[in-house]
Amino acid sequence: ISIFSERTGYPAEMLDFDLDLEADLSIDSIKRIEILGALNEQLGLESMAAGSEDAEALVEELAGVKTLRGIHDWLVDHGADGPPPQGGDEPAGVLTPAETAGAPPEVRRFRLAMRETDAPESNGTDLTGKKLVIVDDGTGVSGALAALLQERGAATALLEPGAEQLPCSDDVHGLIHLGSLSEHAGPAQVLSLFELSRQALDAGAQWIIGVTGMGGRFGRGSNGNGVAGMGGIAGLCKSLAREKTDLHVRAVDLDPPDGAQAMAEHILAELLAAGDEVESAWRGGKRRVLHLEEAGLPELDGAPGGPRKDAVILATGGARGITALAVRELARRHACIFEIVGRTPLPGPEDPALAGLEDEPDLRRALLELMHGAAPREIEAELRRIVAEREVRATLASLEEHGATVRYRTCDVRDTDAFGALIDAIYEERGKITGVIHAAGVIEDKLVSDKSRDSFQRVFDTKVSGALVLAERLRDDVEKVFFFSSVSSVFGNRGQTDYAAANDVLDKLALLLDARIHGSAVSVNWGPWGGAGMVSGELAREYERRGVALITPEQGVARLMDEICRGDAAQVVLMAAFDETREANQTAPAAGRA
Repeated sequence: ISIFSERTGYPAEMLDFDLDLEADLSIDSIKRIEILGALNEQLGLESMAAGSEDAEALVEELAGVKTLRGIHDWLVDHGADGPPPQGGDEPAGVLTPAETAGAPPEVRRFRLAMRETDAPESNGTDLTGKKLVIVDDGTGVSGALAALLQERGAATALLEPGAEQLPCSDDVHGLIHLGSLSEHAGPAQVLSLFELSRQALDAGAQWIIGVTGMGGRFGRGSNGNGVAGMGGIAGLCKSLAREKTDLHVRAVDLDPPDGAQAMAEHILAELLAAGDEVESAWRGGKRRVLHLEEAGLPELDGAPGGPRKDAVILATGGARGITALAVRELARRHACIFEIVGRTPLPGPEDPALAGLEDEPDLRRALLELMHGAAPREIEAELRRIVAEREVRATLASLEEHGATVRYRTCDVRDTDAFGALIDAIYEERGKITGVIHAAGVIEDKLVSDKSRDSFQRVFDTKVSGALVLAERLRDDVEKVFFFSSVSSVFGNRGQTDYAAANDVLDKLALLLDARIHGSAVSVNWGPWGGAGMVSGELAREYERRGVALITPEQGVARLMDEICRGDAAQVVLMAAFDETREANQTAPAAGRA
């Protein structure tokens, strides 16, 4: 109780043992990890010691416990009778940050490049008696694939494109989702794959294969039939593979002109492939994979670039987080015109009783006094509102101090009609939109087995819906479009199937948009930021333990300005990682998020 009270600011007497940690106290899985680390330091559980084989599984198990009583009972069951004996070495907590030798590495710039590989060797799996569910593509591939599988003794069941319900609840050994092969494919197919994957895992599936039709080049050079929103499948699959290491997960991009039979053979090859490469592409009988290549910025030819004073910059994500840092620096350098879009209503003055209270626990205690008798969830909602409004006020004031013209517009970018109308209104009032920073995003990290459809769609739509509206409404004379993506879409991340899928859509959309507009579009796959973005202090310590350095706000803003002035790629990876971590990331990366 004392640890939870210290870390949250709630008085001990309010922490009823049966309150739901997330629903009642807004202690999400990330905050729970920090508190569990503190518990471990006091109790010295050997099974949770850094490096122990069971550590990750135990952290995951504990993170799923919903109440204080549940955590207490778990600790008692695992022999936590009290503090460890005094003297000797302090126990090493699994969640304590590792000491990193030397200064944190600089942010490095990478591009994703394709290389041809040999066809994969077969792992020798016998498909006799296995039942595989195929989501139809409507182009004939499903029939050709079913015939190949049946020749090997497997049974197949066919679902309509976009289906979200398996035909039965048990005896499903594999799911092959072909819905994104169609020229009409879009974001709905990603939700279909999520829903069916969750059910397939419950049914004991051994294989999950997601297939796209973006030309067999991962959307590079060609993007199927040029349909916006064809990404997402690869990001979901790579994150799912991170969660279920014993599951055979593949994301396969194909070129529809190759024909149904050839595509079916490629899918079968990946179904039976040895090795652990999750993402591959086939075109003209050649197999390709992606790899990172370090890439410096091109040299400046003349004066540094950047927006003019009359440039109109549209920024989503509100005047908060990374968006705030980006527009503040742009205003400092260029003092142009900003149209900022956020969900937080434009705030009025703050209650004087809260002035000077910066730490959340202190604010929470003050709110408990001001809102006497309020339930914990009401306190949390008010706390979130206050913190959001403070950041909006500070950002707008900073822009004006730098001489910029700024207008803040309240809009949820998931409301496609409202956001589309807002873009049209800016064109009508300003005459142009010169540049865009699309940084809207939310996270609700949960493993697939614990994630609801509504949660997946909320995270996914916050990034994707707004991006698709931008692609539809922006005129071709726009000069710069920046999508704030994440390395989670490149490498996958446990608990982030939704977030990685959404960012994968942004990556593919930038490639498509860059070829259409007169200016340039780029998706920036950010590594985790410290002190901004969506990485909490406790998660930052977990990244450090894994050997992944955080991008400081100063580094991140400077690198963004470099990309604005000198960038030459439609997709770029910016992350601070030690050499050994980056090499490991080629196949099994440490996680990251923007």
